[in-house]
Amino acid sequence: MIAEIGHFALILALGVALAQTILPIWGAQRGDYTLMRVGVPAAQVQLCLLLLAFFALMTAYVTSDFSLLNVVQNSHSAKPLLYKISGVWGEPRRLHAPLGADSGIVRGRRGCVWAQPAA
Repeated sequence: MIAEIGHFALILALGVALAQTILPIWGAQRGDYTLMRVGVPAAQVQLCLLLLAFFALMTAYVTSDFSLLNVVQNSHSAKPLLYKISGVWGEPRRLHAPLGADSGIVRGRRGCVWAQPAA
């Protein structure tokens, strides 16, 4: 049941992310400040939903819920608790590299766009 709650939280987070993207732009186009102010609360709701999904996945790892493919592929019932908890964070890190999250911009290599010019 906890895994389904995590899945539902991810689906809701996707909906909130779409609302966070579309509504402020639409409000800026129409000049509606109420729609423009939707962005910050939507980001906060999205953060809470993603944390809920993450903790649902962590619970599945800690309790060795082998009904989830991710847990089956990356966990074992004989692992110590600390390894199970760190395995939750380690698996998404492997997914970030192909998606470009470990690019030079994030790590500060090859001319970071957020670098301040020398005075």
